[in-house]
Amino acid sequence: MKEDQSPVWQLDLVELLASLIPHNEVACALRLVSKATAAHFRTPEYITVRMSQLVPHHAFVRRWGDARALRRLTWRQRRKLLKLTARSGSLVNLEALLAFEEYCPLLPFILEAAAGAGQLAICQALRERGCPFRGEALDKAAGGGHRATCEWLLACGCPWSRYAPGCAAAGGHAELADWLMISRHRQPEDDDDDEDDVCNLIRGAAKGCDMEAMQRLFSMWVKGGQEEEGNEEEEGGEGDEEAEPRQRRTLSRSDEKSILGAAVRSLTSDWQAKVEYLEARGFKKQLEVWIAANLVGCADWAARLEWLRQRGYLMADADLVNAMAKHAAYSGNAAALATLLQQALPGHTVQAVLENAAEAGHVHILDLLAAQGVLPPNDGGDNGGLFRAFKVAVREGHVAAADWLAQALGPEALGQRIAEVTEYDNVTLELLIMLHGRGWPLCEEMFSYAAASGSKEALEWLAEHGCPMPTDGGPYTEPACKGDLSTLNFLRRLGCPVSDSTHLFRGILYGYHLYGCGPRPIGLAWLLENGFRVDLEHVGYIDELEPEVLDWLRDDHQRRQMSSGSCGAAAPDAAAAAPDAAAAEQQRQQQDVVAGVS
Repeated sequence: MKEDQSPVWQLDLVELLASLIPHNEVACALRLVSKATAAHFRTPEYITVRMSQLVPHHAFVRRWGDARALRRLTWRQRRKLLKLTARSGSLVNLEALLAFEEYCPLLPFILEAAAGAGQLAICQALRERGCPFRGEALDKAAGGGHRATCEWLLACGCPWSRYAPGCAAAGGHAELADWLMISRHRQPEDDDDDEDDVCNLIRGAAKGCDMEAMQRLFSMWVKGGQEEEGNEEEEGGEGDEEAEPRQRRTLSRSDEKSILGAAVRSLTSDWQAKVEYLEARGFKKQLEVWIAANLVGCADWAARLEWLRQRGYLMADADLVNAMAKHAAYSGNAAALATLLQQALPGHTVQAVLENAAEAGHVHILDLLAAQGVLPPNDGGDNGGLFRAFKVAVREGHVAAADWLAQALGPEALGQRIAEVTEYDNVTLELLIMLHGRGWPLCEEMFSYAAASGSKEALEWLAEHGCPMPTDGGPYTEPACKGDLSTLNFLRRLGCPVSDSTHLFRGILYGYHLYGCGPRPIGLAWLLENGFRVDLEHVGYIDELEPEVLDWLRDDHQRRQMSSGSCGAAAPDAAAAAPDAAAAEQQRQQQDVVAGVS
């Protein structure tokens, strides 16, 4: 009898234990105690590992401690994994990923993710390893309300961001926003031209702060916004750090529109009071159509719209409905879209709604459009129709949405135009297989897009199926800009040729500012170390580089010229940078051993 009751009694205790320990401990440890616990905790809430929270190191290493696991991920997926791990606060887990430098390079977005979660120890460890930072790190820390992290970033020389005070206010952190505004004027690069800073601040306060906090910030930073009482008390603030007077600025009409728009979309319970306060300060009752359309992101969007109309806000009903329908489709708000579809929408709006749903990958919105009978015809041509939406879904890499649209088109209609699909922003092996199965022809553009996505599986599949490789170096450009060393190495192993490395470097330098790879861009360093030579006098965009990057590039160029003698000054044969098949295979085997890939 005792043996029969024991498992039940033990599971009662286990349930109590599960309620007292972190979620990931249940998923990664407690469930593994016995078959009984595994069977008991089998629902999604117990088997899902939340990567933004601490993951037991043994479980993390078992899943991600092998280069083969990282090889299967695209650049976007690896980037997400690094950011989530940094947010979790586990330095040992993050170091386990960074050990695979080829797949997980040390780039600014990792520190920004840690800063946004207030993981100061992670930020400090990353800086000690040489991780570069940008002003976005301050934005993230401010938005999360992490003053200690903000103070540390500024003390370490993190570039100032004029958006940081607004980010803090949007997160509901009014005191931090005020402190950042005061700190702004202490930055050495301060040009005392901060009208945009004040607009960002008040817009953020209108969005995320309560009425009292927004009113306080408005009176302290907007010229003419002082309250009749307490001005002198608020002018200097409290404490030594706020002894200097605040420099109030005047808001333009454009500023007022954006601030009022933030207030009407605010998710705080006193959003109406904030709108009334701004109206009392002279804000005109005007809203841009696109701002009002964003109201569909609020659960009570219809009530808010009616309240605004009753207060005299003039909005063109037809234009507003069209804009709201587009926004609802993109945000996946099926309930709002179903209401809006009750009105007769023009054909161009229906087409935009369809493409927005395809761009976001919302299959449930496509189902709704089909159920409502508003899908456009198959023969919409270049300017519309299901095929254009199909191209959008393919471009964004949404396989499920693309497959849905392909079935709606039918094999005959799709087969006649499948070759027109030539844009891809997120290439995966699953997407390639779906397209190939529907008659899509292999092309050079797809190879470049697959390289930009960082999908080794997709590149390998394309090579095996005879996809032609571009010879202009295009496939190397995006991975080099991002610092995606694993994809760069893989392209070399595949023997991807480069006919003009100067053209390749020109494209990389042009796009470098988008990624911020630090004073020694690892993508450029890889190219130089692997025999890709460049004539700096003809590459272009040199003067637009940050001084540190330019100095490093010139020093490297001079060093290579000295080491190679007179031959180094000659125009190189860039095509030689691509190895022959035998050398590529030998290099692949050597690098696989180093990376631990069998």
